[in-house]
Amino acid sequence: MSSDRTDPYAPPKAKIASPPQEKSSLAKALLVGATIDIGGSLLVGVVIAVIYIGVIGTAPQTATDFVHDPWVSIGNSAVGGGLSVLGGYVCARIAKRLELLLGLTLSAISVLVGLLISGSYYSGGMNLLLSVVTVICVMLGAWLGKRKNANGHPQDSTAAAGKAV
Repeated sequence: MSSDRTDPYAPPKAKIASPPQEKSSLAKALLVGATIDIGGSLLVGVVIAVIYIGVIGTAPQTATDFVHDPWVSIGNSAVGGGLSVLGGYVCARIAKRLELLLGLTLSAISVLVGLLISGSYYSGGMNLLLSVVTVICVMLGAWLGKRKNANGHPQDSTAAAGKAV
């Protein structure tokens, strides 16, 4: 057999790489993340209120009665936490850079808006607890988004550091 022939079973020698990620506007990422987190939570609150009124048959006497109903609180907290994770994730995926810093920024926005909207309905301790949970949920979403951003591009230093070779 002659030595000038190449092995037909050898892998190709072409360099194959993923196309570079396009980076989006940080403001757009924050706006979309906040819309999902805050807007989604408000929308869910309205839906839960409608369901509550439909099940109970009458509207609560005060907003405080509604907010302190255990089932309403559990439903709002569970769905709101999920929307906070989703908002942080989408924010990170859109930005494709500075994911955790944007997560902190989105957390601050979400906490401030939450305190402005419903801070007077809860005690100081409950407001603190809800604020901490919001930060944790948004940061979890931002971290998941950062991981997803890094997984497709091992040439990135943050991705290479987290993968075993």
